[in-house]
Amino acid sequence: MRRTIFEHPTLKWLDLSHPSKDELDAVQREFKLHPILVQDCADPIHLPKYEKNGNITFIIVRIYDVDASPGADTVVELTRKVAIFFGPGFVITVHRLDPEYFQSLVDRCVAEVDNMDAYSHHNVPIVLVKFINRALRSYNIPLEKGEDDLDLFETALFSTEASLRMFQELHTVRRRLSLIKRILLHSQDVIQRLSPPGETSSPLFQDLRENIANYIFLTDELLEDTTSLLSLQISLASQKTNDVMRVLTIFSVFFMPLTFIVGVYGMNFPNMPEMRWEYGYLIVWVAMIATTLAIGLWFYRKGWLKSE
Repeated sequence: MRRTIFEHPTLKWLDLSHPSKDELDAVQREFKLHPILVQDCADPIHLPKYEKNGNITFIIVRIYDVDASPGADTVVELTRKVAIFFGPGFVITVHRLDPEYFQSLVDRCVAEVDNMDAYSHHNVPIVLVKFINRALRSYNIPLEKGEDDLDLFETALFSTEASLRMFQELHTVRRRLSLIKRILLHSQDVIQRLSPPGETSSPLFQDLRENIANYIFLTDELLEDTTSLLSLQISLASQKTNDVMRVLTIFSVFFMPLTFIVGVYGMNFPNMPEMRWEYGYLIVWVAMIATTLAIGLWFYRKGWLKSE
């Protein structure tokens, strides 16, 4: 569907939502767009990128999909692609977002521009910079959710609720955060190349650079926390296994000498003098009990019977 979502004497914004091949071909001919860049519009997996072809700039941004499933951990499942062409006096967007939602995004960006006549800043439309900033802000949702999930996992880690399912969910969170970081790093490259030379101190682009740097920093922190929780969970699982092996080892040490004594006296050789003793059976029992008590006392003094 082709429509004009914004028009001003200095700038026209043309939007293609769920475009057909014929619509893309018509826009390509009308604005003299490079065919390879137009083909990139149809690829849903493309990460953020920046391309320059003459006086026309092509960028791809990815917006977090608020309808993504809780287990989404791929580029297509977690985000939606918006391909953008802009040149002298025009902006063209190609996407598969809901048209009304996209229109509301653009309207909020237009409302943020103070001077309605200052729509271009060094050939980069100001309203487009505002739109990219809005796209970055959409990652607040998954990052805040990831932070809440990690708090819940950390609380449940030391309780009886810890399970293999929680381990799998924590791994999914880590995969999702790694994907978001990859998208943000590509977006940072787009923003750096989009910023006009000599405009490093411009508040417009400085805000963009600071926002992307803050999101990357936050994602790094969450990834480190996730990795720490995974390592801690593996350590706790290993400790539980070690506790079980410790108990089994203690039992085996207690029964080893008893098994030896019973084995010796179970051979039934006729020349064993103890077999003819009146109190031989009782002496063997006393020896086994004394051995058990001696081993238990030794373990107790060593502190091996105490729970950590």
